[in-house]
Amino acid sequence: MAYGSAIAVIQSLQYRHEFVSPRAWKKEMGLSKDKNASLGMAMRLWPALSLRKKDDGIAEALLLAEWLRIGEWSRTGMR
Repeated sequence: MAYGSAIAVIQSLQYRHEFVSPRAWKKEMGLSKDKNASLGMAMRLWPALSLRKKDDGIAEALLLAEWLRIGEWSRTGMR
């Protein structure tokens, strides 16, 4: 229910949004479906966060945001 509610809010506010599969963004980041690899990359990018094995979801959320940030810069020149 929370996912559907979030989508409804985004659409009602007419925010630009894009759906992307984990396979697509992970491929562009050089990752596989291995959560340990995602965790390792996040730990290298953000060493101050002290991510633990159980934080793999947080790591993937950070990497997805980084993928979006990098992609926006390369597609639109936004900073």
